[in-house]
Amino acid sequence: MTLRRRWLRGEHTAGIGIVGAGYVGAALSNQFQRVPGMPVVMDGLPLGDPTLRPVADVVAVAKKDLTPGEVTDGLGGLACYGQIDAAERAAGYLPMGFTDHARVIRPVAADQSVPLDAVELDADAQIVRLRARQDALLQETG
Repeated sequence: MTLRRRWLRGEHTAGIGIVGAGYVGAALSNQFQRVPGMPVVMDGLPLGDPTLRPVADVVAVAKKDLTPGEVTDGLGGLACYGQIDAAERAAGYLPMGFTDHARVIRPVAADQSVPLDAVELDADAQIVRLRARQDALLQETG
């Protein structure tokens, strides 16, 4: 039986290695949240190649006119929504994952992608540091 047919029939759990999957307790509650995992191995074969360059990114798009001094409020907030774009076209725009750590320094019109030079990022934020490290590693590998 083909791997695709097994997957569609729900017989895909045998032979799959999952990174980061599981249930975790939500802070200050007795509810559990599903933490999505990324399948990395299926039937002993890798599903991806970590040496390849990113092909897409999710850029922040202003939900409303953003004014200098305003702090963007992250995923699900009132300031921005995410829009996926090709990695080369997304360069120079604010990644959606950074919207918890950005303050607007130049006006951005509603429904426009937020340029990186229109915000000031919290350089101490872990996600900002990790992205800079990722970008540096990708530059080194050419």
